[in-house]
Amino acid sequence: MRSCQHDEHPTPVRILEVGLGLGVNALLTAQQAAHYGVPVEYVGIEHDFQSVEVIRKVLAPFPDELVLAFCNAVEELKAEKSITDEKMTANVLTTPTRLNSQFQLQIIPTDITVALETLLHNNTERIDTSFDAVYLDAFSPDSNPECWTADILAKLGKTLAPNGRLTTYCAKGSVRRAMQAAGFKVTRRPGPPGKRECLMACF
Repeated sequence: MRSCQHDEHPTPVRILEVGLGLGVNALLTAQQAAHYGVPVEYVGIEHDFQSVEVIRKVLAPFPDELVLAFCNAVEELKAEKSITDEKMTANVLTTPTRLNSQFQLQIIPTDITVALETLLHNNTERIDTSFDAVYLDAFSPDSNPECWTADILAKLGKTLAPNGRLTTYCAKGSVRRAMQAAGFKVTRRPGPPGKRECLMACF
């Protein structure tokens, strides 16, 4: 992540995560944003959060203030009685939450199909729909194949800003071919600990 410490008003980096889940990617990014002085506006799609107790255990290695801010955002979302499976429409957007001085989180609490309708066809000024990076961290193609189709990947591509990148830990051949079918140029990159490879895609 580039440093913006010498810019008086740096332009925020915009990131979309498909599968916000336990918040690991979000908090890793929040730490990097604070370290490099780069403002980040982070949007996470998630419709099925684990319990806050489970989230706290998984996020235990992170600073307490980050974990608390993320868990508070999830608890507020769970407590919002107007958000139910039946009422999750493209108009459902949460208020952004600041996890630290450089990092803002906004959650779209619905499935990817409805979320993409929100991002691609929204008529509201509550969310910017152009992203510098997309993290595709949904469960595996075997668990939720709907998130990994060429159609969904093409729609995710439409949310990318010029020179934006889509990345995923999943390096399966079927996913790479679906990305290519969606029009992406795909490269293999070294993966994080425990993963030999990951994929990065751009147009």
